[in-house]
Amino acid sequence: MNSTEDANLNLTTGQTIEYLGLQMSAEFVTDKQVAKYIAQVNESIDSLWLVIVALEVICMQLGFIMLEVGTIRTKNSRNIIYKNMVDTFVSTITFWTIGYGHAYGSDGGLLGTGGFFDAGFNDVDYRTWLISYGFCTTTCTIISGALAERTFLDTYIFFTFLMSSLIYPVLACWVWGGGWLQLLGFHDHGGSGVVHMSAGFAGMIGTYILGPRLGFFKNRAPDRGSFEYARL
Repeated sequence: MNSTEDANLNLTTGQTIEYLGLQMSAEFVTDKQVAKYIAQVNESIDSLWLVIVALEVICMQLGFIMLEVGTIRTKNSRNIIYKNMVDTFVSTITFWTIGYGHAYGSDGGLLGTGGFFDAGFNDVDYRTWLISYGFCTTTCTIISGALAERTFLDTYIFFTFLMSSLIYPVLACWVWGGGWLQLLGFHDHGGSGVVHMSAGFAGMIGTYILGPRLGFFKNRAPDRGSFEYARL
């Protein structure tokens, strides 16, 4: 067989190259194949990293539980733990069925119109859903601390449903889901506005409506919770 040269890889037939631990014959390798293989590896690395980050964000629930238990009265500790767990469950179902569809696919509008019940999802869509869900449930949990000791469990369930089905998805749509703010060039890379500012404003409004915790500031001891938990 006559020796031929691959113009893109500068290798002759019969030579072999080693790429990422794989021995490949230059006779069968083209630059397009190598580029495709590199893209697949990069995609796998991105997926793994985003899954790890999403799980870390979701695990922030444990930190919020410890913080809130440490800053409320002991008699209400069980209630705040229930609320943090419930908002995780409720936001999971709500964001899967309704919220994600409202958060993405708006094409410059005010509200997304696709992705309900994970319809038509591919691997990348599931990856995006996971990290988006992590931000959504974190937003709900941040507010639970602001409303601690002043809401019934059923009221908080309804609030979590509203937050994860409409309020957070609308803001996420505007900034991350192709909405009007994103088209204007607005950037929120880490969620400081969509997650933390929206949760802060919602918590502030809820606190204004509910008022202060009755008896908490008059009787500061001995039922003040655990600052050890709060520090953790």
